[in-house]
Amino acid sequence: MATLRSNVASSSFQPATRPQHAILGYPFSYAVAANPAADDILILGKIPKDCTLLAFFIDIPDLDTNGSPTLSVSVGDAQDEARFLATATAVNAARSIISTMAITATQTLGTIAGTVPRRYTATSDLRLTFQATAATFAAGTIRGWYQYTTYPKYRDPGQ
Repeated sequence: MATLRSNVASSSFQPATRPQHAILGYPFSYAVAANPAADDILILGKIPKDCTLLAFFIDIPDLDTNGSPTLSVSVGDAQDEARFLATATAVNAARSIISTMAITATQTLGTIAGTVPRRYTATSDLRLTFQATAATFAAGTIRGWYQYTTYPKYRDPGQ
């Protein structure tokens, strides 16, 4: 099992937590150059403590060029790897879109395990976990974006 990181999930990247009530978003990308192993984790983006995830979108290219794809993924966070998209989700041969706002059978085969908005009281991250490897692998770039909002730890009595 390897832990891979997108361009905004590097160990030195610190997501913004100020100003309060702001809506912040980051695009991410990761070039998949080799067939990922089962249980490899791709950290897409970081979510700071005391924030609420509002939306995210993932565009997965055709990484499995076999006529009957065997590559499967789950989408979740640091606390539950399948929180947003259940495990054993076969990625279609065509471009696949995973979004908590709209998923259709022609985009991705799988079930939504969770929804947004989702409040985080501890630091977390968005992650994609490869459940099974591709029979016929093709390199590609996984892209997407996510948005979260910052909330105050306490409410100003003047509000």
